[in-house]
Amino acid sequence: MPKHIDDVYIQRRVITYVACHLGTEVEHTMKGSKTRTRLNSVLIEARAAVCPTVAKNTLGTWWHYFLEFGYTPADARKARVKRGKKGRRRYKTRWTKHTTSILKSIIDDDGSLYLDEVQQELFELSGEWWSPSTISRKLHNELRYSLQVATLIASQKDEAEQAEFLEAVRSRLTNPNQLVFVDESQKDKNAARRRRSWSKRGLTPFRTVYFEGSHGFRYTLIAACDINGFIYEACEPIYQSGSNDTDPTHGTVDQARFKLWVIEKLIPTLGKYHLGQPRSIVVMDNASIHRDIRDLIEAPEVGAKLIYLSAYSPELNPIELMFGLYKVSLRRSPRNEPHYRAHSTALLCVTPDIAGALFKHSKVPLCEHYPSQVELKRQDDENKVIATIVAMSTSLVLPIVMMDRNDE
Repeated sequence: MPKHIDDVYIQRRVITYVACHLGTEVEHTMKGSKTRTRLNSVLIEARAAVCPTVAKNTLGTWWHYFLEFGYTPADARKARVKRGKKGRRRYKTRWTKHTTSILKSIIDDDGSLYLDEVQQELFELSGEWWSPSTISRKLHNELRYSLQVATLIASQKDEAEQAEFLEAVRSRLTNPNQLVFVDESQKDKNAARRRRSWSKRGLTPFRTVYFEGSHGFRYTLIAACDINGFIYEACEPIYQSGSNDTDPTHGTVDQARFKLWVIEKLIPTLGKYHLGQPRSIVVMDNASIHRDIRDLIEAPEVGAKLIYLSAYSPELNPIELMFGLYKVSLRRSPRNEPHYRAHSTALLCVTPDIAGALFKHSKVPLCEHYPSQVELKRQDDENKVIATIVAMSTSLVLPIVMMDRNDE
């Protein structure tokens, strides 16, 4: 057994133990993540199993060092001792703007590099050898970069296919109110549960789970939206069936269930395309349950058009963003509020102004004139300031007017 807790053997065992027990939750343990409760429990287990004499916070420091640098602190010390003073590369004593620009180009080209890899790239491009700690400090302080969880974009995404989809929409569209976007979203028990709680520092908060019962329902929400928000009458939650559940409307959403939703919920809300009516162009992704419904939507008695979204392009579907607002509203619903009321409030939280901003964000044609969410917030703040000024001026002017009248 190694004598020192800083030995490479001990730290590597801790890193291996934490990584194996976290599994796919590794991405949630980066600094700045809102979900680190699981990491704390794993660190306690690692401390008991590997090195009981080391504090849990020290193990956490080792783990975050590994996430940022790609190796343990002991590995770094061992490399420095092995290299020695004679093996150290000399570097300039002054960091220049040119060095910063080279560092920025390296990170912008590949943001997944570890600091030692950035160090090597920087040396090859500039001839200067800087320590990983200096590079990290420059990234944080000068470039304002931080290590964050990356959103993975499918490599199968075809930009030409996206351009073809947008052109297909643009060629058929005369007004954004003709578009109807369709998709499904899973709602589990945590979607309506408030995960955080105020507590004293150093103490893990424990709280009674009150979002159970009706708020704990699990269901798949089949929904449609237009430029004004969710189409309320076309949004239907399909609840998961339990072991003793005999309700035929409960269960999973398969192709037959989706077709039934199209017939009963979606089609009654659609307009006729040849008349230029609102809600006359339906857009959905090419999922397996969405196939074989073109004849239903484009039937003469319905008169709408169906366009399939380009593959691996959820960012072009504004309903994906609306689902996020829907779940946020569920978490803000009062603890004693019935589920049907919380569900209705969540659907109505997407106002026409917000929907227009989301359409613009998703690059929907003919929506360039809609203000963005940032612009909407700025307008709202300006309106509040104006209202405050008007109220203050009224409170100041009115007494003067009354005094003049009394003098008369």
